[in-house]
Amino acid sequence: MRAALEVAGYSATERRVPWRCVVNKAQHTGIPRPPVYRITLVQVAVLAVLTAILWPIWPAGAAALFWGGMVEALPRLYFGIYAFRFVGARQARQVMASFRRGQVGKFVLVAVLFGGLFALNKSVAPAAVFGGYVASWLLGMILSARWLR
Repeated sequence: MRAALEVAGYSATERRVPWRCVVNKAQHTGIPRPPVYRITLVQVAVLAVLTAILWPIWPAGAAALFWGGMVEALPRLYFGIYAFRFVGARQARQVMASFRRGQVGKFVLVAVLFGGLFALNKSVAPAAVFGGYVASWLLGMILSARWLR
Protein backbone atom coordinates (compact mmCIF):
# COMPACT_ATOMS: atom_id res chain seq x y z
CA MET A 1 0.00 0.00 0.00
CA ARG A 2 2.83 2.38 0.84
CA ALA A 3 4.49 1.81 -2.50
CA ALA A 4 1.21 2.46 -4.29
CA LEU A 5 0.74 5.71 -2.38
CA GLU A 6 4.30 6.82 -3.14
CA VAL A 7 3.83 6.07 -6.84
CA ALA A 8 0.60 8.11 -6.78
CA GLY A 9 2.54 11.08 -5.37
CA TYR A 10 1.81 10.73 -1.67
CA SER A 11 4.38 10.16 1.04
CA ALA A 12 4.24 7.06 3.20
CA THR A 13 3.11 9.10 6.20
CA GLU A 14 0.03 10.53 4.51
CA ARG A 15 -3.14 8.58 5.23
CA ARG A 16 -5.41 10.39 2.80
CA VAL A 17 -6.41 8.28 -0.20
CA PRO A 18 -7.76 10.09 -3.26
CA TRP A 19 -11.23 9.19 -4.51
CA ARG A 20 -9.70 7.81 -7.72
CA CYS A 21 -8.14 4.94 -5.73
CA VAL A 22 -11.49 3.71 -4.42
CA VAL A 23 -12.50 0.83 -6.70
CA ASN A 24 -14.88 -1.21 -4.58
CA LYS A 25 -17.88 1.01 -5.30
CA ALA A 26 -19.94 0.35 -8.42
CA GLN A 27 -20.09 3.99 -9.50
CA HIS A 28 -16.29 4.12 -9.82
CA THR A 29 -16.09 1.19 -12.22
CA GLY A 30 -17.10 1.01 -15.84
CA ILE A 31 -19.34 -2.01 -15.25
CA PRO A 32 -22.92 -1.17 -14.29
CA ARG A 33 -24.81 -3.50 -12.01
CA PRO A 34 -27.71 -5.28 -13.69
CA PRO A 35 -31.24 -4.17 -12.81
CA VAL A 36 -32.05 -7.30 -10.79
CA TYR A 37 -34.85 -5.78 -8.74
CA ARG A 38 -36.54 -4.19 -11.77
CA ILE A 39 -36.47 -7.46 -13.71
CA THR A 40 -38.01 -9.39 -10.81
CA LEU A 41 -40.64 -6.71 -10.25
CA VAL A 42 -41.66 -6.78 -13.92
CA GLN A 43 -41.74 -10.59 -13.89
CA VAL A 44 -44.03 -10.65 -10.85
CA ALA A 45 -46.26 -7.92 -12.32
CA VAL A 46 -46.63 -9.79 -15.63
CA LEU A 47 -47.35 -13.02 -13.74
CA ALA A 48 -50.02 -11.25 -11.69
CA VAL A 49 -51.68 -9.85 -14.83
CA LEU A 50 -51.61 -13.25 -16.56
CA THR A 51 -53.03 -14.88 -13.44
CA ALA A 52 -55.82 -12.29 -13.24
CA ILE A 53 -56.69 -12.84 -16.91
CA LEU A 54 -56.63 -16.62 -16.64
CA TRP A 55 -58.37 -16.87 -13.24
CA PRO A 56 -62.02 -16.68 -14.43
CA ILE A 57 -61.39 -19.32 -17.09
CA TRP A 58 -59.18 -21.80 -15.17
CA PRO A 59 -58.46 -20.92 -11.52
CA ALA A 60 -56.26 -23.94 -10.78
CA GLY A 61 -54.20 -23.37 -13.92
CA ALA A 62 -53.85 -19.66 -13.16
CA ALA A 63 -52.52 -20.41 -9.68
CA ALA A 64 -50.15 -23.05 -11.06
CA LEU A 65 -48.91 -20.61 -13.71
CA PHE A 66 -48.26 -17.97 -11.04
CA TRP A 67 -46.38 -20.34 -8.74
CA GLY A 68 -44.35 -21.74 -11.63
CA GLY A 69 -43.30 -18.22 -12.53
CA MET A 70 -42.41 -17.47 -8.92
CA VAL A 71 -40.24 -20.60 -8.83
CA GLU A 72 -38.15 -18.91 -11.53
CA ALA A 73 -38.32 -15.28 -10.35
CA LEU A 74 -37.31 -15.77 -6.71
CA PRO A 75 -34.12 -17.79 -7.40
CA ARG A 76 -33.19 -15.28 -10.13
CA LEU A 77 -33.47 -12.51 -7.54
CA TYR A 78 -31.33 -14.51 -5.10
CA PHE A 79 -28.68 -15.07 -7.77
CA GLY A 80 -28.69 -11.42 -8.76
CA ILE A 81 -28.26 -10.23 -5.20
CA TYR A 82 -25.37 -12.57 -4.45
CA ALA A 83 -23.64 -12.56 -7.83
CA PHE A 84 -23.35 -8.80 -8.21
CA ARG A 85 -22.41 -7.76 -4.69
CA PHE A 86 -18.76 -7.17 -5.57
CA VAL A 87 -17.33 -5.28 -8.55
CA GLY A 88 -13.78 -4.64 -9.69
CA ALA A 89 -10.53 -6.38 -10.42
CA ARG A 90 -9.25 -6.05 -6.87
CA GLN A 91 -12.15 -8.12 -5.61
CA ALA A 92 -11.86 -10.92 -8.18
CA ARG A 93 -11.86 -13.68 -5.55
CA GLN A 94 -14.91 -12.24 -3.86
CA VAL A 95 -16.65 -11.86 -7.23
CA MET A 96 -16.02 -15.51 -8.10
CA ALA A 97 -17.06 -16.72 -4.65
CA SER A 98 -20.28 -14.71 -4.74
CA PHE A 99 -21.07 -15.96 -8.27
CA ARG A 100 -20.60 -19.55 -7.08
CA ARG A 101 -22.73 -18.98 -4.01
CA GLY A 102 -25.44 -17.35 -6.12
CA GLN A 103 -25.38 -20.14 -8.69
CA VAL A 104 -25.51 -22.96 -6.15
CA GLY A 105 -28.16 -21.13 -4.13
CA LYS A 106 -30.29 -20.58 -7.22
CA PHE A 107 -30.06 -24.26 -8.17
CA VAL A 108 -30.98 -25.38 -4.65
CA LEU A 109 -33.84 -22.88 -4.45
CA VAL A 110 -35.32 -24.04 -7.76
CA ALA A 111 -35.14 -27.68 -6.69
CA VAL A 112 -36.63 -26.98 -3.25
CA LEU A 113 -39.38 -24.74 -4.60
CA PHE A 114 -40.39 -27.21 -7.31
CA GLY A 115 -40.26 -30.08 -4.82
CA GLY A 116 -42.26 -28.15 -2.25
CA LEU A 117 -44.82 -27.03 -4.79
CA PHE A 118 -45.48 -30.53 -6.05
CA ALA A 119 -45.31 -32.12 -2.58
CA LEU A 120 -47.69 -29.68 -0.89
CA ASN A 121 -50.19 -29.40 -3.71
CA LYS A 122 -50.99 -32.78 -5.24
CA SER A 123 -53.66 -31.39 -7.56
CA VAL A 124 -51.44 -28.78 -9.25
CA ALA A 125 -51.34 -28.80 -13.05
CA PRO A 126 -47.72 -29.64 -14.01
CA ALA A 127 -48.08 -28.22 -17.53
CA ALA A 128 -49.19 -24.85 -16.13
CA VAL A 129 -46.40 -24.83 -13.54
CA PHE A 130 -43.71 -25.51 -16.12
CA GLY A 131 -45.41 -23.13 -18.56
CA GLY A 132 -45.23 -20.37 -15.96
CA TYR A 133 -41.61 -21.23 -15.25
CA VAL A 134 -40.64 -21.09 -18.93
CA ALA A 135 -42.64 -17.89 -19.53
CA SER A 136 -41.01 -16.20 -16.55
CA TRP A 137 -37.57 -17.38 -17.63
CA LEU A 138 -38.14 -16.12 -21.17
CA LEU A 139 -39.39 -12.76 -19.89
CA GLY A 140 -36.35 -12.45 -17.62
CA MET A 141 -33.99 -13.22 -20.50
CA ILE A 142 -35.68 -10.67 -22.76
CA LEU A 143 -35.63 -7.97 -20.08
CA SER A 144 -31.99 -8.71 -19.24
CA ALA A 145 -30.97 -8.49 -22.89
CA ARG A 146 -32.90 -5.29 -23.42
CA TRP A 147 -31.84 -3.45 -20.25
CA LEU A 148 -28.20 -4.54 -20.36
CA ARG A 149 -27.68 -3.49 -23.97
